[in-house]
Amino acid sequence: MRRLILGPPGTGKTTYLINIMEEEIGRGVDPRRIAFLSFTRKAAQEARDRAQAAFGFSKADLPYFRTLHSLAFHRLGLRKDDVFGPKNLVEIGDLLGLSFSTRQSQVEEGLPTGVHRGDRYLFLDGYARARRLSADDAWRTLTDTEELNLWEFERFRLTLEKFKRVRHLVDFADMLDLCPPLDADVVILDEAQDCSTAQWEMFWRVLGSAKRIYVAGDDDQAIYAWAGADIHGFQRLQGFDIHRLSKSHRVSKSIHRLADGIVRRISSRYDKDYLPSEEEGMVKFHRQPECVDITSGEWMLLARNSYHLSQLVEMAKYQGVPYTVRGVSGVNGKHIKAVLAWEKRRRGQILSLEEEGAISEFLPRDRDPDRNLIWHEALTRIPLAEREAYISMLKRGESLTKPPRVNINTIHAVKGGEVDNVLLLTDMTYRTAEGYAVNPDNEHRVFYVGVTRAKKSLHIIEPQENAGYPM
Repeated sequence: MRRLILGPPGTGKTTYLINIMEEEIGRGVDPRRIAFLSFTRKAAQEARDRAQAAFGFSKADLPYFRTLHSLAFHRLGLRKDDVFGPKNLVEIGDLLGLSFSTRQSQVEEGLPTGVHRGDRYLFLDGYARARRLSADDAWRTLTDTEELNLWEFERFRLTLEKFKRVRHLVDFADMLDLCPPLDADVVILDEAQDCSTAQWEMFWRVLGSAKRIYVAGDDDQAIYAWAGADIHGFQRLQGFDIHRLSKSHRVSKSIHRLADGIVRRISSRYDKDYLPSEEEGMVKFHRQPECVDITSGEWMLLARNSYHLSQLVEMAKYQGVPYTVRGVSGVNGKHIKAVLAWEKRRRGQILSLEEEGAISEFLPRDRDPDRNLIWHEALTRIPLAEREAYISMLKRGESLTKPPRVNINTIHAVKGGEVDNVLLLTDMTYRTAEGYAVNPDNEHRVFYVGVTRAKKSLHIIEPQENAGYPM
């Protein structure tokens, strides 16, 4: 039996899959013969937690609740030392005269990204292997050849493969190719629209003989093509019964109307209709982001490209609200530790050595300030702009110690998330606009995802520059 579950935004796709998993265990299937796999660690962890809570299993009882890469790592019996890592990149960089970022950001366990020349060759190599493309084809698909060098890319690929062979190392792509078949009764695959060509090949080779296979996803939310995702592998599934989830618990009526208009522009998709939540919600269009008041409630401030995030940061600063940008808090933790310690001292309380150290880092070097001064007068080595921002936040009644309620990020980074209020920039960089002109479906999906993060209110900002997505 094979079933394809199509889950539009907020329709409870992961919950549906977890219920399937519980039903399978409830009818007597050995949990060690169930593979619950996802593109994201979070979804696999959630399923494992549910199974442990419902049936009293230990982690060892659920060995195959993993991402596809983690399954391959586990099945191959690998150790961390067997995996090609950052320290090896440094060695290759020294050999080839290339630099790499000290911290690689990733789309879950997908392709690493970074800003240096070496990072871009590493990404290109990963993309080619994920999509089963030749180096030339990957190069033509992704690269501005004026910035990078094809010969240098080929040299990097050859060096990387020889380095791994000599050191007996494997990387994520190798794991997928080497993973042996798994004898399982039930296989559940979540977020399947994000799987790469290589992951689909591994899935069918390793897990395709299972008695029952459940695959879930939403091709309208397939926004990782740039990172190797192969939407055609999801759209061309054969021999599957299709089950469509039909009620969103997130998307309100007004937001649903706008989202439906966007998604119907996509030329190639599974047909699916779903009902919105019972709330009417709100959609408003604005000329500038500054027109939107974000001083209360939970918010996502979203942009299509990282380039435009700085504008949203300035907006949050101007309105005096704490925020995170790409997951990093705009409130410096060291600053707040120093502020709290200084105010504790000002009240006459005794400080720990750690608190004394927190203060000393931001005191003026040439004098010891009066202990009765307020923190922003005493801790003058906290930059003035930050001190003024913190004062503005405190005057508005914001907390500097709680997690910020405003999340500034790209649409790609918040896929799967939801919040009451969303502000969405429609600006696109010139390169994104070029891609939109050639293949508009990719951008329709991206902005559909951005719009459907909102539960109650959605604020659309008209393009501030030349290129923007037409709502």
